Amino acid sequence: MTVRRASRLAMLGCCTMALGAGSAAAVAANADALTAPARVWAGACAYCHAQGVAPPIFGLGLAPAAIAAVVRGGLNGMPAFHPSEITDVQLQALADWLAQQPAAPAKH
Repeated sequence: MTVRRASRLAMLGCCTMALGAGSAAAVAANADALTAPARVWAGACAYCHAQGVAPPIFGLGLAPAAIAAVVRGGLNGMPAFHPSEITDVQLQALADWLAQQPAAPAKH
């Protein structure tokens, strides 16, 4: 299953649970799931980094602080993502998550 498909399925499940949930706490918990690092990756990063437009970044052992700095400031052809696009909390979670990802399997 691709990251994009997994993200869509997770979002659908969270939205379905949120619509059926009767408490504010359940809705808030589902909203947190929608901002998970994999969802941010799928929505803002994977379009380039998983499709060969930009270099792959999984498995490089990059420090979370370095990832966050590039995301905020941009680098070469990569645009900067401002706090209105990716919040500081989302960015920290994304950077930590990316730093832990294994290398993607080689495409044949």
